[in-house]
Amino acid sequence: MGVAPTLAGGAPHAHEFVYRGKADDPGSDWCERPNVLRCRCGEVKTARCGATRDDRCRPCAEVHRRDIAAVVRSGAAGDRPEGFFFVTLTGPGADVLPWDREACGHRPGECSGEIGCKVERVAAGAWNATAPQRWSWFMTALRREVGDVQFGGSWEGQKRGVLHRHSLMRSMVSLRKMEAAVRDCAARYGFGVQVDVQSVTASCALEVARRAGYIASYATKGGENLCETFCAATGEVLRGGYRRWSASRRWGSSMRAVKCRRQGWAMARASLGEAAGDGSGALDLYADFYARLLLRFPGSVIVPPAAAAAVAM
Repeated sequence: MGVAPTLAGGAPHAHEFVYRGKADDPGSDWCERPNVLRCRCGEVKTARCGATRDDRCRPCAEVHRRDIAAVVRSGAAGDRPEGFFFVTLTGPGADVLPWDREACGHRPGECSGEIGCKVERVAAGAWNATAPQRWSWFMTALRREVGDVQFGGSWEGQKRGVLHRHSLMRSMVSLRKMEAAVRDCAARYGFGVQVDVQSVTASCALEVARRAGYIASYATKGGENLCETFCAATGEVLRGGYRRWSASRRWGSSMRAVKCRRQGWAMARASLGEAAGDGSGALDLYADFYARLLLRFPGSVIVPPAAAAAVAM
């Protein structure tokens, strides 16, 4: 273990934020707008900005996306291959969310988000603002019908400007019962009639990783990919204003645990003199294996697969 640098008299360095700088290389895979920190002694250092949206900092958002994918994957880890579902809930149709006819350039009755039509801004914003609360009510009702249900999921903005939800769920019920319960609860709390429930085989790591990656990809999208929400207190329609992803408490690993494992993996790589790379130690499919080694053998040096193979030859 190294000794932390100290000031004169033994006091540790205390770096404070000064300003947000720019990367020396515009195409840097480390950070596009690093934080500049300064100590009382005059030492200056830079740190990642930690942005979670790709329109603010692409490299930091990519690290955050991989962390979210690791959280979602963790809920499907274990010895139980069944009881997992990929659930999609959509917003209501034109009877509740009318199309903005002033922005359309075609004949009546042909509106579709696929051709660029949008829902009326205030109506879409009002529904989007209530979507997270509707989801909470939906989950409470679903648990009353099928028992214990855990989830990890995110919100995706449709082309028409309305949120819809993708979630990976865990519950010990049949696909038929889960689908019936999801449709009933979705209709009860104002979601659309288009509901999709698919069975997921947890023993297939590739399928779980694909689903988790799909969910995580929408959690870090910014700019035009964010839907608008209506603020009733001020009468404003704002872009964003909702939590883009969430997981239930007993789903799997927490974000804090994932970040600690990522930092431990990055430190292990640094001890071997390896470059951090574009992910800066972000977790991959093998990360849980390395994390278990660190927990069982604290202070040990972890050898990556490539280095282990080279030693074995």
